[in-house]
Amino acid sequence: YFNATGTSFPFESGIVLSTGRLINVPGPNDSLSDDDAANWAGDIDLETALNENQTYNATILEFDFTAVASQVSFRYLFASEEYQE
Repeated sequence: YFNATGTSFPFESGIVLSTGRLINVPGPNDSLSDDDAANWAGDIDLETALNENQTYNATILEFDFTAVASQVSFRYLFASEEYQE
């Protein structure tokens, strides 16, 4: 969970999902790194859906809920430093 009150971050609060060390989330991000998270397991569901093997550093959030309306929406921000690796 984070609270960004008083910052310029676009969300006031929320949940951080990371494949690295959460202590590094606030930044600054000034180097390309996997946070020494070697051998962190992947996700079998993702591998099956993509027909891939040996994925690494999987982070997921799953929950069940009962909808009280006909629509559900989430605000999210996706960011990654790893595409260059």
